[in-house]
Amino acid sequence: MESIDTEKITVRRGRPIKSPDGIPNSKPLDKEYFNKYYKSNLAVKVPCEHCGEHISKSKMKQHMLTSKCINIINTPKIKCMICSKLIVEGRKSQHEKSNYCKMFLI
Repeated sequence: MESIDTEKITVRRGRPIKSPDGIPNSKPLDKEYFNKYYKSNLAVKVPCEHCGEHISKSKMKQHMLTSKCINIINTPKIKCMICSKLIVEGRKSQHEKSNYCKMFLI
């Protein structure tokens, strides 16, 4: 029997870059893979069901806790008879005097 020299055998630490089959373990082949994935799946903007603002999917829960979105939920709104825009009930007279609403009278 031959003796094995243990000083020459070194074991690499950490996870191997490639599996024994030669396929990479964790690194994608395309360098832009993560950027493309973010743009196609996470950066898609959808309208908020309460205020209508376009927010990315991942930030929707955080947006619904903002004061802007909460105030819109809690304030009652009525539809303007002239321009059919939703407005807060207390600002009806101010809205009817605005240039935006007067534009529809012409």
